[in-house]
Order: sequence, then C-alpha cells, then structure tokens
Amino acid sequence: MKVPVLSIDGEKKGEKEIHISFPKEDYNVGHIAYLIKRKQDAALRQGTHSTKTRGEVAGGGAKPYKQKGTGKARRGSNRTPLRVGGGVSFGPKPRDYTIGLNRRVVKLGYKLVTRAIESKICILEDSVGLPKSKQFLSFVKTSGGANVKKVLVVVSESPADDNIVLSSRNIVGVTCAYSTWIPIESYANSDLVVFSTTAFCDLEERFLK
Repeated sequence: MKVPVLSIDGEKKGEKEIHISFPKEDYNVGHIAYLIKRKQDAALRQGTHSTKTRGEVAGGGAKPYKQKGTGKARRGSNRTPLRVGGGVSFGPKPRDYTIGLNRRVVKLGYKLVTRAIESKICILEDSVGLPKSKQFLSFVKTSGGANVKKVLVVVSESPADDNIVLSSRNIVGVTCAYSTWIPIESYANSDLVVFSTTAFCDLEERFLK
C-alpha cells in the first residue's frame, strides 16, 4: 500500500509505503467497524446524570397530616415519589458506560478500513506555514477533487500540527481529529482523509503493525 505525500499546494512530494498483513481475508468489515464505533460512542458518555431517591431528598421527616379524619389518603412523608418535590423512583444514577473491546479487534478494524479507503488517504507535509483556510480549501479541492464533501483531518498533539488545525477547523464538511482518537465512522465514510506526517506515523505504530 502506497500513500501519497503532498505539499500544501497539492504537489506530490513522494510516497510512503506501508505493509498491512491479515491472518485471513474473510472478515465482516461492517460489523467490526460497528463494534469500534459502539465502543467510541460509549466512551464519550460522561455518565454524570443523577436523581435523588426519597431517602436523599431534604425534608419529609414529619407526618404531613393525621392518619384519619381528613378524607385524604394516608400520607407518611412529603418526599414520596407520588408527590411533587419528592424523590424519583428508579431514576438514573452516575455510571460508567465504557464498553470493553479486545485490542486486537480494534487494530484489525483500523487495518481493514485503511485498506478499504486506501485511495482516499494522503499525507500533508508539516511545512504548512501560516494558518490559512483559503489555502487549505484549495488543497482539498486539488487533492480530492471538486466533489469532495466530507474531509477528515488527522493530526498529532504536537505543536507542529497546530497550523493544520487552525487552517481546517472552520471549513464546512471538515472534521479534525487527533491520532490518539480517530472516529471510525468519519474515517470510513470521508471522501478524503488527510494525515499530518506525525499523525500517520502514530496510526502506523498503533494500528497497522
């Protein structure tokens, strides 16, 4: 597999060759990608939602009114879930939504998707210069064609990639992601995937070997 290395002007500067090997060939790519997406979506959930039960709501210590003679139903507390201001029955509590997934499955998923979108991947060399959205938009049209609608830009957390983020983040249809967290859905469905040099090295080290 050969990935083109491009300048910010869209000129081809070279190619980076990588070798991706698989234990076998007959994989259900869609299902593996779904498992990774499910894991990633679950990890984004904070799980900080919380409601109070009747034992946690303030007040309710005294009996609201006497047991008999009022014509009302008997009531032992103002904080029962049946009354306004009371506790909540079976409400949500803080929890961890993390879903476990075998590391080998995650690596296999990114390998399969990378092979499937091989023709849509390119590497942008680091010498971007000043952040300019107009220049980056021109690069997208030159590299992917005029009909490109979804673009994924993958950068590393290195300060050297900051100008790539600043140049691309406010363009419609462009999604920015770090190499430590590449959304599998955007990775598989984008019309063009642009890696910085460092970010592609991270991808290769973490998933493609």
